[in-house]
Amino acid sequence: MTALTVRVPNWIGDCIMALPALQALHAAGLELHCVGRGWAPALLAGTGLAVTELPRKLRPGACHLRSLPGRDAVLMTHSLSSAAMMRLAGKRALGYARDGRSLLLSARLPWPHGMHESRRYWRLANTMCQRLGLPPLATDPPHCELALTAEARAAGAAALQTAQADAQANSQAVVLCPVATGTVHGVDKHWPHFTALAAHLVAAGQRPVVVAPPGQRETLAASYPGCAIVGDLAIDVWAGLLAAADTVVANDSGPMHVACAVGTRSVIPFAVTDPAITGAWSPQLVAIRGDGGWPMMDRLAAAL
Repeated sequence: MTALTVRVPNWIGDCIMALPALQALHAAGLELHCVGRGWAPALLAGTGLAVTELPRKLRPGACHLRSLPGRDAVLMTHSLSSAAMMRLAGKRALGYARDGRSLLLSARLPWPHGMHESRRYWRLANTMCQRLGLPPLATDPPHCELALTAEARAAGAAALQTAQADAQANSQAVVLCPVATGTVHGVDKHWPHFTALAAHLVAAGQRPVVVAPPGQRETLAASYPGCAIVGDLAIDVWAGLLAAADTVVANDSGPMHVACAVGTRSVIPFAVTDPAITGAWSPQLVAIRGDGGWPMMDRLAAAL
């Protein structure tokens, strides 16, 4: 069996969009050794993929990569430093020619502008299959699906049930993930009407569950009165909570991709990003766009 090292993406959403490519390489009979950020092993624990944490500094990371069997590698990150780490480890890496790293790659593909991220990762996987003499992949990747361990699903469902313990019997489990990191062309990715939507749901007799990132539980509790605030969850339990929800409302960010991949209908506002490129690769995505800007609260409330 041919061993292949795969550097999975650094961001949760990108990692989910890469899942069809990872699963296709695994199904092709390759012995995959996936490496990534510290959260990756727990998030992907239910997929059957072998995933280990990669040290972030150059030399320790290269040492870890060098210890893995085989010389071929697929680089699903797009930075110069990740290509340098692969080269220092002696791996023959395939990746996209970005960030001035072409000379560090053993094989390179031009960056495909305007293509959905899942298709970009799928293209890398297909090219690697061809290089190894394996049958080509299908034209398009299947939808992103994230398998969770039974323990993560049970713990996530229990956390959601506890948060909604005093909700009305007919109340939907609507989970809000209002925090997003990063900007696009200098514009914040955070939808500005989350608090208005939460107040609307509370007034209608609902008890939304707001997921707080580490260290932000108290801040969000003050901004979302009447909501249940859940925080400090392990990443796989957090994914289990999203799987147990009826509907998730999030930004174009990691929670959107995870929620859709675990099979939960997700209502997502878009303005500064394009769902055709970065939206969840899933039929569970309900993309709401505004007229030249962010969609207003009533548009998302109607979609719920």
